[in-house]
Amino acid sequence: MLLEKVVSNSISRKEYNVEIDKIRKQGIAELNKRNIATGEDIIPVKTSVGPKVQCSVCSGWFREKYFYKHKNRCSTEDQKAESRTVEDYVADANPSTSNADRVWSKLKRKMKKDDYYDAIENDHLIRIVGEDLFSTTKPNRRKDAKDRSRTAMRRLAKLLVQSSKNNLMELFDDYEAVEVAVFQLCSKDGGMKAGLNIALVNLLRKSEILRSHFKMKKQVNLAAKTMDFLDIHKVRAKRMLHIAEFRLKKKRDLETRL
Repeated sequence: MLLEKVVSNSISRKEYNVEIDKIRKQGIAELNKRNIATGEDIIPVKTSVGPKVQCSVCSGWFREKYFYKHKNRCSTEDQKAESRTVEDYVADANPSTSNADRVWSKLKRKMKKDDYYDAIENDHLIRIVGEDLFSTTKPNRRKDAKDRSRTAMRRLAKLLVQSSKNNLMELFDDYEAVEVAVFQLCSKDGGMKAGLNIALVNLLRKSEILRSHFKMKKQVNLAAKTMDFLDIHKVRAKRMLHIAEFRLKKKRDLETRL
């Protein structure tokens, strides 16, 4: 089809270059499918060194650091260019991959690899909460949703690491450990990080997400345990919030006077 247009001179040089570029990118994308399956290196559109990502619009593979420039050129009013890593590609190709793991593969790229990162990797329940917070946000607010999900997962991971528990359900079984972990994370020079305290208390209410998950999976015992945690938290949260909100109001009043 393209050859016929060239022969008949019914296509401009610019249109010809655009069509050739599309064909080239599609060919590279097909080759990279096989390379991913066999574990070989990804071939980018332009020769470069470093991690590669695929454009969701043109299917071209680019160096990760270069993609933000390409995104501006490739995005349209109807379709915004997004990047996909090799991990995203493998997850999407595997039907057994859960939605939580698909979202996690997108979010973890910009997260610091430390003990909290490892805690999220090892506890799928934290990833389920992160996925729900991301997926229930309107598409035009997805950038904010990514930041919100990352923050929520890291805070849950901090509670887990601080309490020395192995997973969220083990932490939920011991509400005293939850309160101690919140207190320790929010303590600062004899005072309190009131804003963080309020954020953690409200975040723990999101464990309602896990109760729904367990009920859908017919995991009755885990759903009941989560409900028990929520019942306790409903009462104890008022006390924690009252103290934190009082300290936060006091701090704001002092700042206003100054």
